[in-house]
Amino acid sequence: MWRNSVRDLMWRRRRFIVAIVGTSLVFAMSLLLSGLSNAFRAEVHATVDTVGADAWVVRSGGGGPLASVNYLPAADLGEIAHLPAVREAEPMIFVPAAITRPHATEGNIVGFEPGALGTPRDVTGRSDLRPGEAIADVSAGAPIGGTVTVQGHTFRVVGTVRGMTLIGGNPDVFVRLEDAQATMIFGAPLVSTFATRGVPTKVPHGFQAMSPDEAALDGLRPLSKAVRTIDFTRSVLWVVAALIVGVVIYLSALERTRDFAVMKATGVSTRHIFGGLALQSVVVSVVAAVLALGVAKLLTPLFPMRLVMPVNAYPLLFAIAVVVGLLASGFGIRRAATVQPALAFAGP
Repeated sequence: MWRNSVRDLMWRRRRFIVAIVGTSLVFAMSLLLSGLSNAFRAEVHATVDTVGADAWVVRSGGGGPLASVNYLPAADLGEIAHLPAVREAEPMIFVPAAITRPHATEGNIVGFEPGALGTPRDVTGRSDLRPGEAIADVSAGAPIGGTVTVQGHTFRVVGTVRGMTLIGGNPDVFVRLEDAQATMIFGAPLVSTFATRGVPTKVPHGFQAMSPDEAALDGLRPLSKAVRTIDFTRSVLWVVAALIVGVVIYLSALERTRDFAVMKATGVSTRHIFGGLALQSVVVSVVAAVLALGVAKLLTPLFPMRLVMPVNAYPLLFAIAVVVGLLASGFGIRRAATVQPALAFAGP
């Protein structure tokens, strides 16, 4: 029975090749969407991780530190630094900003105290900023020695980082806290958050302490609907893949109606016939998944945003391919189940 299924694959190879190519494109797009969806999550965690804080103290009821414009008086630093279990506290500013040089784009200004908690990690160049200097993500397009202009203020880039973006790939630009205040809030002594080492057991009235995961979730909030839409679209693509394979298997089953009748008339069990159809369907889906890996690799550089594949993306793709194959085989199985053995003795 298995041999007959393989022979049928070879006999109708053109049709199955078309199904494999079409399904591989669908699988490749679903794989790329997985990388895109995960990239939104990865970028906020990368920014949170580079700060290295154990807790983020923000104004209560006003959202989190990354995506909410909810300023605090910088003078509250002393009170926060003396909270129980807090070993260090540093003021920081996170605010979206328009970058007009070296090219117009959206970005994010991150104000911090150089050398203290919040200083970015893995910097190429210098991280000990002086007034008027910046560390920029490479996606901003400004190399070391170049300049970036934010809200009319020009900063000389003395260091670069990779993978430091927010809100869908917008580059982070790290500057001194006082430069961020002068650029974004007209020099007002305000901050977005206090990053702390040690988790405060109690915070003053009007404040709340957020964990790094909660801070990352706040950074993802502006894109939450987009992420859910991408995940839904990926699920739809899996259904499309099942339909492509299913239609091909069904057409093959239609052409093999007399074969199924002869098999049943000669004592071949219905279970074996079903197994052969399932084998064909799974083979088509798995081969399409293998081809999809190459297609996705070719298409990845074309995406304007850096894709981050989750660690389970590839095993999940092949698991989905097997499930798609088994579900798609149901189209042919339903047709085979209705074939009567007497049809084998009918005239042409």
